[in-house]
Amino acid sequence: MAVIIFDFDGTVADSLPVVLDIYKELLPGKKEITHEEIHRLRRMPLQKITAELGVPMWKLPFLLRKGRRLMRVRIHTVEIFPGIAEAVQQLHASGNTLYMISSNSTENVQMFLREKQLLQYFMEARGYPGIHKKAKALKKLSKRHNFNLSETYYVGDEVRDMTAAKQAGMRTVAVTWGFNDRQLLQGTEPDILVEKPKDLIKKLA
Repeated sequence: MAVIIFDFDGTVADSLPVVLDIYKELLPGKKEITHEEIHRLRRMPLQKITAELGVPMWKLPFLLRKGRRLMRVRIHTVEIFPGIAEAVQQLHASGNTLYMISSNSTENVQMFLREKQLLQYFMEARGYPGIHKKAKALKKLSKRHNFNLSETYYVGDEVRDMTAAKQAGMRTVAVTWGFNDRQLLQGTEPDILVEKPKDLIKKLA
């Protein structure tokens, strides 16, 4: 059976509406993000998005830390993507071992999973510090548990997820319902690309 590691925001949690509210709170007066703008930004990597919004890259760690704290009080308002709960349950029932690694905080991730009655399906669910340290976090997790990397999959919704997983030697599963769009994700040449949560069951269960 496989090891399946999930991203959190944009993969399991539909947190974009809350993230946009936090963006407005942290950066008052910055460019308003309309639905049309979101559609355009989904086609861009992170560095280009920050440039478009006028947010310097050096400010991101500070904004991320503060944003995590603000999300903590809003975590109960974050929705789960339809079909994800069933996919998690079925993947676990099929004998796969599930983990979650996120750039969100461990507290936020675990609060959300507990509220959605999914925490018990994950061997570990934790956050890590730093927006560009996902590969390091995945490598540490793999080393700690001695994963067989040929049977280890990272499931994420952004180009940086795919890049980090490849750097960690893992197979990649790109989901198209999150932040980056299908075309941008295809450019990373993921091992698997899925359009709906139920497709995770077909490909990985």
